Amino acid sequence: MTAITDASSKRALLIGINKYPNFGNRAQLKACINDVNLMKGVLTGRFDFALENITILTDEQATKEAILQAIDELIDATRQDDIIVIYYSGHGSQMRDREGDEPDGYDETIVPYDSGRAPHPNRDISDDEIYFRLLRLSQKTPNITLIFDCCHSGTISRDAFGVNSHSVELDDRPVAELPPSLIDPTLKKQRQQKASDNRWLPIGKRHTLIAACKAGELSYELPVSMQGKKIPYGTLTFFLCRELMIANAGTTYRDIFSSVSSLVTSYNYDQHPQLEGALDREIFGVRDLDTMRFITISQRRKKDVILKAGAAQGLIVGSQWSVYSRDTKRVNDDTSSLGSIEVTEVDVLESKATVITEASDGAITAGSRAVAEKLINVDMEVTVQVDIPAKFNAERREMIAELEDSARLKISENKEDADFCIYLIPPRNEAAEPVPQLGSLSEAKWVVIGLHGQPVMPIYKVTDTDTDATEKIRENLEKWVSYRHTLALKNTMAHNELQGKVAFELMRQTSDKKWVKAVAAKNKQYPVFREGKNIGFRVINNGKLPVYITILDFGLTGAITLLEPMEGSVKALEPGKSIKIGMREGDDIILGKPDNFPFIPYPKGSPPSGGIETVKMFATTRPTDFNIFFQEGVRSIDLPEKIGFEAELFKLFSLTQLGIKSQFTKLFGKKDYWTTVERVFFLE
Repeated sequence: MTAITDASSKRALLIGINKYPNFGNRAQLKACINDVNLMKGVLTGRFDFALENITILTDEQATKEAILQAIDELIDATRQDDIIVIYYSGHGSQMRDREGDEPDGYDETIVPYDSGRAPHPNRDISDDEIYFRLLRLSQKTPNITLIFDCCHSGTISRDAFGVNSHSVELDDRPVAELPPSLIDPTLKKQRQQKASDNRWLPIGKRHTLIAACKAGELSYELPVSMQGKKIPYGTLTFFLCRELMIANAGTTYRDIFSSVSSLVTSYNYDQHPQLEGALDREIFGVRDLDTMRFITISQRRKKDVILKAGAAQGLIVGSQWSVYSRDTKRVNDDTSSLGSIEVTEVDVLESKATVITEASDGAITAGSRAVAEKLINVDMEVTVQVDIPAKFNAERREMIAELEDSARLKISENKEDADFCIYLIPPRNEAAEPVPQLGSLSEAKWVVIGLHGQPVMPIYKVTDTDTDATEKIRENLEKWVSYRHTLALKNTMAHNELQGKVAFELMRQTSDKKWVKAVAAKNKQYPVFREGKNIGFRVINNGKLPVYITILDFGLTGAITLLEPMEGSVKALEPGKSIKIGMREGDDIILGKPDNFPFIPYPKGSPPSGGIETVKMFATTRPTDFNIFFQEGVRSIDLPEKIGFEAELFKLFSLTQLGIKSQFTKLFGKKDYWTTVERVFFLE
């Protein structure tokens, strides 16, 4: 693979621990030092890491003090935008949460050489200690890869026969009997963030984490036959390094992970690797690649496939999808399709589809990517009126043809039925109808107005030959369709174990830095937040089932952004527990409006411009990928992306059409539930 940057900009810390003197014989490992050597070979031989920039700690070198010191020294040595790899192979465990920020009451830990369980002292390194060091590191570079071949938790409950697992029993001693938290308050530095439509850069976008298994699972060793001998490696490390050795320039973590994960699970059915953070970053690189949104095919069963999305993502029976290879990032006229499928059954979180066409027998496999081709639900359409003067007949024909080419837009002659109106406004000497706020015009302009009477996308020049304005207008309108569709998504089934059981609260910070629940002031419909201030969220599980939480932000320009968790992260919120988002040091969410807001500046003397912002929480009883909802805001040509501000913008569709018509047949032998809660505030 060609190096993206020179070797001096690449640094790594590799940790491998086989020996644990404070644990019994069953806790001793065999593969971890082999893992470190294998990873070192991949980094130096394939990705041009210089050996002098790789720090290695093994066995007795890997005490708690030595590991934390090595991380601190790595942070100090890191320069702006360096490429950093931190790798750990050894035991993982849990201990009681000392900071009170874990939804299940336990911190995940890695276990250094000198740690132990009663009567030995616990010298585990908690996820919090790693987190705040990661914050410091991320101030210098966003190009961070963390690889942990260990268990997040687990107990020694297996029979003595079998390969070793990278887990020791959790430490259930009371907090008072554990060593005090070593989190240094000076590490808790707020990140300065640029105000934009994506107003924060989550730490999850500044690193990529590859973990050997889910919380509660074991991470196993794999005996590999080499030159007549059985050499043990961590199962994750072995298959990950194998994929890394054949990766090409432009290969992302998401591209290789589906193969790695499938191979690991095929050897150990109860081990499911996890990938979270910057999934579409080039491996050990600096580029985040712009990729299409898709649904992954998880299984192939003869002529049927299983999709990793269901009613909670708005899938419906009869919708058709084109299928592409697992490494496809963008679809254009030259992209080869593997075939097409049609959804036949929709469950809560997964769906069944039948293969309609296929490039060759068996071409569509697990890991293939499905992209929406035909969404038959007419309720997903929005209606558009076109108001163009007669002398612009050519422009009218072009716009009508563009709109008719869309499956999500319907042309209406009746203004009363329309959701949007597309105007072509000729040159004029003064403000006049339509769109009087636009004032006088020296040349003809395209303007698209929403139900609030304000533009919903940039203003485009009709005579700009370098810009296909009609195409951009169609694309922008389709983004608003997806925006509204996702915002309206709701579970209306009568029997829902989660309905009303998961609380979702907006939180604001007071002048003395305390967090309180945000409520609307008198004569205000929504809580009001000011630009530059922090916002937080609290989720409380008042039900009886563990739930997985996803929070989406619906921005002012039609953008849909993931707030929680970091992409790929999987952790349950246990009954009776709560989580806080944006209220932890270093996890700040600082509000800001796009530059030059709104599309058409308000007249002098008008109230400050502002916008309705919506955040939506999904709670599901199984981990669920909502990546098909994510989208950028409406596209701009020569103006920033802006929008008006009235609540009518959020006119919702009927809440019963989004896949709820199916009977939720038990495709997978497990009863699943989901629910949503929306919170709205006004940003001024």
